[in-house]
Amino acid sequence: GTAEGVPPNGPHAVNVGIPGPGRKPKLWRRYWRDAILPALYAFKPDVLFVSAGFDAHRRDELNCGYVGVTEPDYAWLTRELVKVANSCCQGRLVSVLEGGYRTQGYGVSAFARSVATHVAELACPTRATYDVAEAVVERRQEEEAQRRRRAEHYSQQLQMHIYGGKTIEGDTAAIASAAAAAAAGCLRWL
Repeated sequence: GTAEGVPPNGPHAVNVGIPGPGRKPKLWRRYWRDAILPALYAFKPDVLFVSAGFDAHRRDELNCGYVGVTEPDYAWLTRELVKVANSCCQGRLVSVLEGGYRTQGYGVSAFARSVATHVAELACPTRATYDVAEAVVERRQEEEAQRRRRAEHYSQQLQMHIYGGKTIEGDTAAIASAAAAAAAGCLRWL
């Protein structure tokens, strides 16, 4: 298949980069959810080939502490790829083990756990299909949760500023909380 506006004979790549060191599994999922999976779905492949690499795992030293995903992240991505395959190519999905290079571990390595998670998801038959609207709902829920966290943080900071870090109780606390909540409403537009 071809995606709308993409030349049929040209290369098809979605380039995303995760900045700087530090574990960013939420950002990794967000890029998959908001950029890669929608582009893959729009492309409408005839078959989906997955080069299954697991070196983005938080315990794999090869990635130098960058991405930091775990088994639940790989399970989520595998389910999403199966949904795309079900939607576009009658469920045709071929997964080939690519890598993930930390094979040492206490009992079972992160690599072995990631492979087992991926294979378990592939072995679970499902007719679920990819729905762009699910990603939109998930993104809105994520944004709302982030707004709530910012508002709570702002409220705490405001109360600390107003009362110099002293514990406040009763009506005074309720008034301070209401004032902070009202002020935090402005964060919605940031």
